[in-house]
Amino acid sequence: MIRPEAPNRALWMTLAALAVCAFIGVRSASAQVIKDSLPETEGVMVKQKVGAEVPKDLHFTDSFGNDVRLGDMFDGERPVLLILGYYDCPLLCDLIFTSATDGIKDIGLDVGDDFRVLAVSFDHTNTREQAAEKRSFYGTLYQRKTPTDSWVFCTSEPEAVRDLASSVGYRYRFLPEQGEFSHPAAIMFLTPDGKVASYMEGVKFAPRDMQLALMDAGDGKIGTAFEQFFFTCFHYDPDAGAWSVNAKRVMKLGGLVTMLLLMTFISSLVLTNTLRRRHAGVPATGASNDTGSRS
Repeated sequence: MIRPEAPNRALWMTLAALAVCAFIGVRSASAQVIKDSLPETEGVMVKQKVGAEVPKDLHFTDSFGNDVRLGDMFDGERPVLLILGYYDCPLLCDLIFTSATDGIKDIGLDVGDDFRVLAVSFDHTNTREQAAEKRSFYGTLYQRKTPTDSWVFCTSEPEAVRDLASSVGYRYRFLPEQGEFSHPAAIMFLTPDGKVASYMEGVKFAPRDMQLALMDAGDGKIGTAFEQFFFTCFHYDPDAGAWSVNAKRVMKLGGLVTMLLLMTFISSLVLTNTLRRRHAGVPATGASNDTGSRS
């Protein structure tokens, strides 16, 4: 018995992606555990500047003691995950670094091959040794390769990091009485040419949202074909600072996939019918030839 050809595997994967897009919910970013009413947090906030460009001529020092020009972090191909904080922060920075590392550890994109990570301390008293310690610690937590030019932890001078923070709308302040910084809980995603693509606020970053943000920053050009298709099912809401299902796009893609499946099914039936006719015609021709030779 000849069975109809199975639909193309990629088509089934596409259909599966649509099903996931249709039913998956978007988890809101966790709120920072600091009350806005506290005087220490006055003026501390993230004012989103999607589309703004970071100043490329700023210079920082990485954990190896090398000078890092900000513009050199953008190669026109890979997006950049930007994390601002300070390396001797008593609590919040470690929560942000840990959650961000956990988030990118469980996605299908790799540091170096697909995107870069840039961490910059806004405490000018932080040392290169502290940056190296943090780079090593979170590199171990990441559990994958961390190329020198793509897993970059920097120290800075006050003016340089202030200009960088200002360009992405990240506002922090120093508290002399405590000897600490008050700052928002947020990470930023920058495009391969150095523009702000999106933000994630809070201290918990879901891997799916991390992947969507990186793919968005990369203009949907990084990741596998299946991941790129999955990405088209979502859109970023800058007001909410979150990702949500793009219902209209899912409906359009659903209609397209339905049409492709129908065409595949019809083509399979036609092919099966043709093969059956050919198979049935072979014995009849042979029997006729055998009869003719005997007479």
